[in-house]
Formats: sequence, C-alpha cells, structure tokens
Amino acid sequence: NGYHIEGRTDAQFDGGRGQTRNLRRTPAENCEGCAADDCYHYTGEYVIRYSVPTNVTLPDVPQGLTPCQSQAFRDAIDNTLSPHEDQHVTAFRTYNGTVTLSIDYTGCSAGIQAYVQALHDANAAERQASVQALSDALDPFYVEVDLDCEDDSSD
Repeated sequence: NGYHIEGRTDAQFDGGRGQTRNLRRTPAENCEGCAADDCYHYTGEYVIRYSVPTNVTLPDVPQGLTPCQSQAFRDAIDNTLSPHEDQHVTAFRTYNGTVTLSIDYTGCSAGIQAYVQALHDANAAERQASVQALSDALDPFYVEVDLDCEDDSSD
C-alpha cells in the first residue's frame, strides 16, 4: 500500500565560454607544412568560464488520497526526496567557475585557432564528465511512500 517515487535533476552544461588573454606570437623556425614566413610560437592564456543551470522535477501528490496519505506523500517529497535532489544540484554546481589554461603552440598561424579549440574541448569534456560522475554516484535513489495510515476521526 504505497508509492515508489523519484525526482529528477537536469543540468544544461554550457560548454564554457572562452577567450584568449595576453596572446603573444614570435617568429619561429622549422614548422612543418608552413611557409617560411608563417612559422610562429604563440604563448598566452586561455580563460574559460563555465556555467550550468539546473532544473529539479519532483512528483506531485496524487489525487484521491486521504488527508493522511497526502501528508505522508508531501513529507516524503519535502523531507527525503527534495534534499536528495538538492545534492544533485550541489554536485552540478561544481561545474561553475573559471579555468585558465596555458597556450604554448608553435606552428602555422592558421593552426592557432584549432589548437585553442582543442584545449577548450578537452577541458570542457573532462569537466563535464567529472561533474556528471559526481551526480551519477548519488543514484539510484527513490523513496517508498507508505500510505498505510488512518486519518484522525476527531477532525
């Protein structure tokens, strides 16, 4: 005589927003596949800002329950299920923040964009996977709501 209930927390990872800072280039030599006057050494920083909004979905109290059963259902949501979903939100929020990566590239000038994009993609994938693993480690989780109760007949 009960219900098996679960919540859900969804995260919308933004993938990070990046920009270069203090990018410098100096002529270099012996770059493979570059014209003689198109070989450079780039240094600087790449700053990525990450943000993840979350959305928590909790079940509604079903219709047709007695007042006692409705209260048991609400208590299970408010006191057990909601705090668990808050743990997911906390795990996902560890994604938020700023990372500064070093740029150290030598090659053709046209290759710097691909180099920086590869830095970004690798960092973003690692960050998202790490945070998703924190959230995944919290599950499976569900609450059994016992509806075996009686309303006080003196009401």
